[in-house]
Amino acid sequence: GDAITPHAVPYNFSEIFDEEKSYELWAYNIETVMAEKVETILRRGVFNTRPRDFYDAYILSTTQKVDKAVFTDALKATANHRGTTQQIADVPAILRNIEESPELKAIWEKYRKQFAYAAGIEYGQIMAVLRALAE
Repeated sequence: GDAITPHAVPYNFSEIFDEEKSYELWAYNIETVMAEKVETILRRGVFNTRPRDFYDAYILSTTQKVDKAVFTDALKATANHRGTTQQIADVPAILRNIEESPELKAIWEKYRKQFAYAAGIEYGQIMAVLRALAE
C-alpha cells in the first residue's frame, strides 16, 4: 500500500445495538486519502476516465478538515512511493490541461447526470478545489 503520512489515526466506532460498547480502528488520515486521489488525478491528467476521483477529491476537501502542510507531505510521499514524482512535478500545467479538456468536462457532465449525489457539483468547482490544494 501507499505510505500513510504522517501516520495512521484511530477512529472509534460504537456498536449498533449496544452503544456502550465501542471499538477502535486505525486508518488512513484524511490527508493521505486526499493525496492518493490527487496523485491519481495528476498522474492520469487528461487521460483520466474516472470521474469518481474528481468527486472524491471535491467532496473530501469540502466536508473534511484538511491540514494543508500534512496534505503536501502526503502527496510527496504518495508520488515518491508510486514513482511519479517527476511525472506530476508541473502541477499548474497539469491542472490547466485538465481544466481545459473538453473530454474531461463531458465525462464529468455525464457523471453528474448519472449520479444524483454529484448533480450539483460543477466542473469549475472541482478545479477550484484542486487548485487550492495544489497552491
